[in-house]
This record gives sequence, structure tokens and C-alpha cells, in this order.
Amino acid sequence: MVKGSHMTDEQRMRCSIADVGRRATDETRAKMSASHIGNVMSESTKELLLSYNLGSHHSSETRARQASAALVNMTPERKEKLRAVNLGSHHSEETKAKQSAALRGCLGGGWRGGVSSANHIIRTSGEYVTWRTAVFERDGFTCQDCGRRGGDLEAHHVHGFAKYPDERLVVANGVTLCLACHNKTKGKGELQTFVMAQEA
Repeated sequence: MVKGSHMTDEQRMRCSIADVGRRATDETRAKMSASHIGNVMSESTKELLLSYNLGSHHSSETRARQASAALVNMTPERKEKLRAVNLGSHHSEETKAKQSAALRGCLGGGWRGGVSSANHIIRTSGEYVTWRTAVFERDGFTCQDCGRRGGDLEAHHVHGFAKYPDERLVVANGVTLCLACHNKTKGKGELQTFVMAQEA
């Protein structure tokens, strides 16, 4: 083609179809790589590319094709190297902490302007899960009202969750109940039998 001229859409389509399934030889790839060494993109070109691509996203179909092509074109040596690098690898505690901090609150993808209630935040915290497990273990995973072992168990607060905030995570203030027995306590306040037993 004459320098400065542009291909028509039809010519581009033909070239694209002709290249499907073709893979450049290692020699050709090395030449292509060498030809780009030392080339520096001008600031105006960078800005032009940035404005052209800004806000654009590949479709899920395109992403699937790219992933498939990457696997097909990957050499066995490269695949083996990636397997060896990732085998048994784990993030350090420091990295985990950084990732967690980077996704908390308004930084997280699920942030909706702080709509979670304080109740929800406490009940989904690690401390609450630890308290619940400790109550179950102390009671032998058995409902303290009907004696049923296992199944749908819940940790009930002897002194109400809302009324006694200081006792929310106190193991002595928890008692294991099955779902049916726990439902009996809803809207009726504290279980007086357990309160008396605790105070005795």
C-alpha cells in the first residue's frame, strides 16, 4: 500500500479473515519486537489513544474470545511456568490486609452510600461469628429448650441484643436454641427461665 493511504473496511475484514488461525513464527515475532525497540510514542498520540479508548469496554463475547486465544497461543513452556509460579501460592497477611482495606466502605464495589444498619454490621462481623460459635460449643450444639441436637441452631441473647449493647458479645449472655424454639421468643423479650438460671 502507498504510505499514508488507509484500508477500506472491506479490505480490513479480508485481512482479518486471512489471519484467523495463523501464528507468527518465533523468528517473525522476534523481528516485530526488535522493530519497536527505541520507538517512543509522542504525547499527542498517547492523548489521542486515551481519548479514543476512554469509557469503552469489550463485550463478554470478545473477552471470552481473547481468553481462548491467549490459551491457544500460549506455549507449553509458558503454561508450565505459570503453573509452577501459582502452585501453592498464597497472599501474605500484609497483602490480605491491604486488599481488605482497599475494598472497605465507599471504596468497595458494593458500596451503596452507607445503607447497612448498625445491627447488620455487628451481626455479620467476625467477632459476632466467634461469639455464636463459642455459645454453640459450650452448649454442645444442643437446643437448651427442647434438647434437640444439631439442625438449624441459633444463638439467642438472654439479655436482649438492642437493650443491652454491652452484653452482645458476652458468651454467658448467649444460649443455643433450635429455629423453632428461637421463633417462640420473637417479640416476647427475654427468656425468663434462662435469665433466672444465669443469675442463680
